[in-house]
Amino acid sequence: MPMHIGDKDFKKRVTKGIEDDFMRGAVRSAQGRLQDKRATAADELGDWEEWRTLGSEIRRHTIEHLDYYLHQLSEKVAELGGHVFFAETGAEANEYIQKVAKEKDAKKSQNPSQW
Repeated sequence: MPMHIGDKDFKKRVTKGIEDDFMRGAVRSAQGRLQDKRATAADELGDWEEWRTLGSEIRRHTIEHLDYYLHQLSEKVAELGGHVFFAETGAEANEYIQKVAKEKDAKKSQNPSQW
C-alpha cells in the first residue's frame, strides 16, 4: 500500500523543518558531502560523457541480446537447483504463481514492488 502524506501535515512539517536550524545545517552538510564525493568520483573516472555513452551502449547491447542473457540466467539458476518459468503473458505468469503457491501451501505472498 503506497504511503500517502496529506498536504496539511506535510506543509506543517516543511515549515517546522525550515525553522529548525540544526536540520537545515544537517541538510546543508549532507549536500556538501554528496557534491564533494560526486566531484571526487568524476575526477577518478575521467570523462563523464564517455561513461554515459558506454552505459548506453551496454544497455542497448543487453536489450538486443536479452534472449541470450535470460537463457544464461535460467541455466545458472537451474545449476543451483532453482527453477525459472518463462511466461508468454501476464495471465500465464499469474497462473503459474498461483499453482506454485498452492503446491507449497503458501499462506502469505509479497508484492515485489514493495521490496
